[in-house]
Amino acid sequence: MTIDTMRLRSMPGDGVLIREGGAVGFARGRDVAGTSSALLETVRVAGEDGPTSSNAFAAAPADEVTAACVVVAAQGRWRLGVFGDIDVEVCQPGSSMVVSGRQSASWIVREFVGPVSEVHVRADVESVAASDLVVGVVAAGGFSLGPDETDLVRDRAAASLRPPGVRPEPGSPTGETPEVGPPVAPPREPSVALDELPEIPIPERRGAPAPAGYAVFDDSSAYYLDSDYIVGRQPQGDPAVVQGDARALVIDDTLISRVHCVLQVRDGQLLVLDRGSSNGTFLWNEEQAVWAPLRPGEATAMAPHARVGLGKRYFTFEPATS
Repeated sequence: MTIDTMRLRSMPGDGVLIREGGAVGFARGRDVAGTSSALLETVRVAGEDGPTSSNAFAAAPADEVTAACVVVAAQGRWRLGVFGDIDVEVCQPGSSMVVSGRQSASWIVREFVGPVSEVHVRADVESVAASDLVVGVVAAGGFSLGPDETDLVRDRAAASLRPPGVRPEPGSPTGETPEVGPPVAPPREPSVALDELPEIPIPERRGAPAPAGYAVFDDSSAYYLDSDYIVGRQPQGDPAVVQGDARALVIDDTLISRVHCVLQVRDGQLLVLDRGSSNGTFLWNEEQAVWAPLRPGEATAMAPHARVGLGKRYFTFEPATS
């Protein structure tokens, strides 16, 4: 996988994001013009020289730049340069690391051998209003570089027709549904017959939480909602799971963050809270036939039979009482 084949998502903010010549750069600075000019030069040198050269990071960063990172890749080799008040997360299969420039007055350069699946710089303010950058310069507060799960040409043509994170349905004007991507429109019928689900038991002890029902996924797997769940690719290390306050619900999907969202059970109700995931958590709007993004950090109560989408997956909330 190379940077040219990956999807670059920009997050709103007052920094600068550049994609050019097989390299990606992000910076914050004292003025936009000076920061953009300095970053563009570094990105161009990195893209021309490739990941085996450190020429792009030989000179000290420009005075206008307070924080920056540049990443370039080719032939299975990745090189990352980081400077200033910024943390960059690099994910490889089975592991991830954070490279920080906070303790150095010059570029910190790291080389990665083998596949890199994702690179992230978190925005100061989490937002679901991300947009794709194919080439050029945009204002940004952070970025997410990851697998290209959609055809970007088709995606740009459909951008004005659908909200971020929603892929087209089969037969739509934008073409056939891509093989992978965010959730498709859910079927009108549940993926498992409701009479096949076990009867919801009454709590055996005083003070036991009232169960909310079931989360029934699109592959017919059903999860009994009698406690909170931390949902993600690697939720086992979340403090709530470690302390026994919640269960881990692991979903093997590259579009889902390591800790993506939380299913909260409160007084027999189900609430869903997005944990600032890279690609968002969505609620299906049946009337408008669109996926509506949930605001990160805000718990949203689910109505009976609500559909919740994350990554390429979705589940239906089947309550304890209908």
